Amino acid sequence: MNYLKSCFLIITIIISFSFNGFASEILTGDWSGSKKSELSFLTLKVKNSEITGKICEREDHDCMEIKGVSFKEGLLSFHYSFNEGKKKFVIQVSLNLSNDENNLKGYATLGDMKFNLSFLRR
Repeated sequence: MNYLKSCFLIITIIISFSFNGFASEILTGDWSGSKKSELSFLTLKVKNSEITGKICEREDHDCMEIKGVSFKEGLLSFHYSFNEGKKKFVIQVSLNLSNDENNLKGYATLGDMKFNLSFLRR
């Protein structure tokens, strides 16, 4: 029984290691959002399995750094914040990667409000 557990652990480690490289290949780059959305541009970078980037109203206009990024089983999650007057708002984002790896679709939440988001690979 211990042999099977050891094999399972080794396979899990290999899959996890491979998945980090996989995230780099499929997420890195620019993504365009719907023109109807207030957020129409997303840039993602992956280095040493760390995902960084920015989300913008338009390309290189009113951009906000994304933080707390994770990518697991096709779900990209992160948050960003902005100030309006003296108030700070934190937006949570969850996006699913499509099977063809060319579309990120999901939603952003602010408190009880939920907004649909969709980005296509450029």
